[in-house]
Amino acid sequence: MSKFAGDIRKLAPYLTLGIQIMLTLLVPILAGVYVDQRYNWTPWGILAGVLLGFAGFFNLLWRTFILTSGKSGNKNSDS
Repeated sequence: MSKFAGDIRKLAPYLTLGIQIMLTLLVPILAGVYVDQRYNWTPWGILAGVLLGFAGFFNLLWRTFILTSGKSGNKNSDS
């Protein structure tokens, strides 16, 4: 494997992170806007969308942290 391919493999979890963050926040908020307009629940739909979006965002950050910290090659941990 070339050095470039190895570097890309190390960066893979971060390459799509921007799109994942955008979709994680945007989809629930847009669903909340739709619910507000469809059922006249203003502002509860968008509030629920914002809360779900932030919950999804922090879940995404946590999963990315776990994924990257597990592959750090830390040899000092107990087996």
